[in-house]
Amino acid sequence: IGLDRVNVPADTLRKHVRNKDAGVAMAAQFALAALGEPIDEDAVLRAIQRRPKRGVGKPVLSYDPRQLPRTYAMMAAGQAKLASAKQPLMTLVKDRDLNTAVNAVRALGQMGGEGIAVQLLAAIEEKTPWPVSVAIYDAAGQNPDKASLPLLRERFEEEQGRFRQDALYAMLSIVAGKPKGMTREAFDEWWLANGEAFEVDVRATLAWRDETSVGQAEVTPIAGFYESAVISERPVFSVDASISMRGAQIESLKQTLRDLVESFPERISFNIVDFGGHVRTLAPGGMIPARNRKRAMDQFIYEMELTGGTRAYDAIERGMNIPGMDTVHFLSDGAPYGSD
Repeated sequence: IGLDRVNVPADTLRKHVRNKDAGVAMAAQFALAALGEPIDEDAVLRAIQRRPKRGVGKPVLSYDPRQLPRTYAMMAAGQAKLASAKQPLMTLVKDRDLNTAVNAVRALGQMGGEGIAVQLLAAIEEKTPWPVSVAIYDAAGQNPDKASLPLLRERFEEEQGRFRQDALYAMLSIVAGKPKGMTREAFDEWWLANGEAFEVDVRATLAWRDETSVGQAEVTPIAGFYESAVISERPVFSVDASISMRGAQIESLKQTLRDLVESFPERISFNIVDFGGHVRTLAPGGMIPARNRKRAMDQFIYEMELTGGTRAYDAIERGMNIPGMDTVHFLSDGAPYGSD
């Protein structure tokens, strides 16, 4: 109801805000906010600020169900643009629970307001988890602020890998794609000629973002994987090793993987997941430094076996949950079949 704004009577939803399950109660608050109905501000704030139960572990890509009430409360606050929630949400941007931190950033981005992009950009540190950084850059692009452009330009120079693309996309979003090109050089040239007179146009920014994806922002790639530019310094490659890949296709894949990894600078860390009827991971424990590439690769490729089934979804999920990754490149020649 909340995500799709299904037209449900508000009285029906309000019955659920008293549910004994706090997750259900806050989900109802979010649904009310999404439909433009009043919400219980005090209850939402309490849920955002309530200390989580013991046992919440280190940040992971999955969510902790014990955090569900807080998650829906943050979503409700963002949807309702609850000004009183701004400071509690800013505190949670650096929360050790990854899902909490990402949802706090998203809520603040949805809430908007003067200076929010600058505050969020200032929160990025060397240890900031990559999903939080991505959410911050996205929020900066959604909330165009001329004052955030110097920070984004600085971040572009400091960032490595895929985050250069996120920073550049935010910069181009703020100026609504006015440069004649989607590169940092095109932005700099346009800014030198037009920056002083430039004024933000929120509608133009949102319209440009509706038509333009982050992947269209052009940064210098580190390598190429078939038709896909590799810009991440922590990529995972989920590749099809099912029976349909037999012959020239699997030989091409093996040689491409060898050449690709051999071309990586030593600062790169990577991993490979192959799938058919089963799913294998080159290094289940985490990313592999490129300096260890040959020893790691040769045995894995030698043992690459064509099997029946195409467990694509399982392989993508496996790749996304490898500690330290930030981008998955997926390759398959057929429809998924046999996933759990």
